Amino acid sequence: MITIFLFILTILYVGFGVWVCKKLKSWPARITVALLMISPAIYWVGTYQYVKYEHKAVCARDGGLKVLIQPEKADRIQLKADSYLSESTARDLLFQYPPRLAVVEAWDGEYNGNGKRSGYFSYFLDAASTTLPRKNWEVNKVPLAELTTGLYVLSETTKIESDFTKTTWKLERNGQLYATWTKFHHYWTRNPGMPIGWQCFTSTSPDSYEQFPHRVLTELILR
Repeated sequence: MITIFLFILTILYVGFGVWVCKKLKSWPARITVALLMISPAIYWVGTYQYVKYEHKAVCARDGGLKVLIQPEKADRIQLKADSYLSESTARDLLFQYPPRLAVVEAWDGEYNGNGKRSGYFSYFLDAASTTLPRKNWEVNKVPLAELTTGLYVLSETTKIESDFTKTTWKLERNGQLYATWTKFHHYWTRNPGMPIGWQCFTSTSPDSYEQFPHRVLTELILR
């Protein structure tokens, strides 16, 4: 419906421009009016190409997997307490990488009465259940009084600006950054009726390495 409305509006706009030009007697005046009439289109095309170029440049420079330091091998990982990663991510990793990944420490997704996060657990597969088909595997969890120090820590953060959204996953240990995975979503327009933008290194895009970022970063410590 909106596309049809915009098409009709464009036809009326062009028709009005032609009518005005016919009313004018001199060619300089007609050219001036014509340039004024098409200036919005020139601006739209120019900004469209600029945002698209900027998106490609940023993705090529900063997007995807960046390994700064090759991690040492480990069989356990911690999901940062104040990131978006929680129990569902822990379960996914344990099901994805047995027996190389033994333990995942994570928040269970619950809040206390004051609206603060609570319930940190150590997650691991029930050994007896792993002899059954994967769909019957069970995950055990043990409450943690505090998170274990010295583990590799996986985190996810999102930065939202007016013209782009940047989501970054990080693999760290003892404050040292080992690797990152970054995806970008740049916007040319956020009009709800006709949003236009580009994404790179999402889990379904051709440049995603066909993996989820939290899995890619976890694999670095399991090799």
